[in-house]
Amino acid sequence: MAELTGAAPREMIGQPAKAAALKIYGGPHAMLIDFFDRPAGFLSQAYDRPTAGKDELSGETCILVPGVGASRVYACKASRIYGPSGKPAGYMETLRDVTAIRRAATCKTDIRYVVRTAMDSVPVGLLIIDADGELVDTNEGLLRLWGIAEEEIDIIRNVSGADVCSVFLSRVKDPESYIHRLFEMRLSPVDGARDVVELADGRRLERKLRLVRADGRVTAWVWCFAEVTASPDPVDVFKEIHHQVKNNLQIISSLQSLHSMKIRDQDTKIVFKECQDRIRTIAMIYERAYQSGHLSEVDFSAYVRDLAGLLASAYDDGSGRIRCIVEMPSLALNVEYAVPCGLLLNELFINSFKYAFPGNRSGEIRVTMTDGRGEVRLVVADNGIGLPSIGAWESPQTLGFQLVQGLAAQMAGRVSVIVCNGTRFEIVFPVRSHVQ
Repeated sequence: MAELTGAAPREMIGQPAKAAALKIYGGPHAMLIDFFDRPAGFLSQAYDRPTAGKDELSGETCILVPGVGASRVYACKASRIYGPSGKPAGYMETLRDVTAIRRAATCKTDIRYVVRTAMDSVPVGLLIIDADGELVDTNEGLLRLWGIAEEEIDIIRNVSGADVCSVFLSRVKDPESYIHRLFEMRLSPVDGARDVVELADGRRLERKLRLVRADGRVTAWVWCFAEVTASPDPVDVFKEIHHQVKNNLQIISSLQSLHSMKIRDQDTKIVFKECQDRIRTIAMIYERAYQSGHLSEVDFSAYVRDLAGLLASAYDDGSGRIRCIVEMPSLALNVEYAVPCGLLLNELFINSFKYAFPGNRSGEIRVTMTDGRGEVRLVVADNGIGLPSIGAWESPQTLGFQLVQGLAAQMAGRVSVIVCNGTRFEIVFPVRSHVQ
């Protein structure tokens, strides 16, 4: 721990846990022990590879080690400690450097791995054949749609000259017609050509051809298959879209974490951290919409409380000197409003946490939201030191101004700022919402 923090053991003994966290992370950061008895979603927002049990939590995080000037990946593990009476008496958190392990794994994340992940994530079957008729690649969707075992594809992939068609012929209703149509498409290839294939089990697959060209000639054939036996329930499709959006946002956030490991400049790392906060802000909205079952709407009051708690864990120093107070009714917002409104709140929350309470100054950040006459009024106010001047904040060169004004404009709203006993932002926008 002394090597990690750059502080002698005697300087840390007897100090609050948050003091150690500040030395380890070089700034406000939630410790693993902060997530005991909190919803599991909070842990996954703050740590990679999270696991949660009643008395044990684990996850990984990236730390810029003092004196080294380089980022290291640490596997963190927190355990609840019980006293003789059987009641919780404290916590123990350990950190293990797994940078070498993760970087070795990261080396495998080359373009082939990225392409493979992308191919397996699409809801269609893909079959790629080169100009000589040799199998290049498939995805999980193809194996699932056709009921093909991975071993069957491996045989074709590893045997030169193997007939790719043989795997599919035994599964179609009319093999002769299948081959005839396949030869027609091969002899007179048309990019975007499509037809329907009937399988022996009664299902119907749409087959679409995409041609890959280089230097004016066809170098590969990409066959796309999608089941058209019956139209899926629109609600199920919508839920899947929400789920995929949330997962893709988490992938982007993870990729940013990997890139930030290579960055030595602290200011640049902060920019990456703020980008991750924005991505997680959006992902939380889609996660709530997916879990609620309503899909198009989000319980925004519950979302704001979750967001305030997450950012407080990340930016507070653990002293509790900055309080977050959320006062709003149960308000359902459409996702098209919830996303820009959530991002706007994220910017204003972080602005107050970072600048309103310098030093050891205490205070509170209060969020209120009211709905009436077709308008929603959102207020984010703090009782900190206040802005130096409204004109400075409203400068077009200020990133905060651009983001807040742009997000408000996206909702056809207006922004006003009052500097008096702190800073008060008020955003009013028209919306059809449901107060419960």
